[in-house]
Amino acid sequence: MRRRHRLAVRPRGDGRPHAEAERLIPRHERGKLAPSRIMGAIYQTLLETMQADGFQVFQSRYRLGTARKSAILLRHWLSG
Repeated sequence: MRRRHRLAVRPRGDGRPHAEAERLIPRHERGKLAPSRIMGAIYQTLLETMQADGFQVFQSRYRLGTARKSAILLRHWLSG
């Protein structure tokens, strides 16, 4: 019988690792960091999906579809 592994991860703060860093970026610098901010949002969404699934990283393949990634891109584009 195959044994299920679970990773024990305890988030700090509100559970969003990049939330504090995002908050500290000066508004006039955000445009220069747009690609990194978008990738950070995509990784954050993947992390939240894995966390909701109990981090079944050895049994599941986690990915975001084109529509979800496009929604993240649009949200960041509209927020400036």
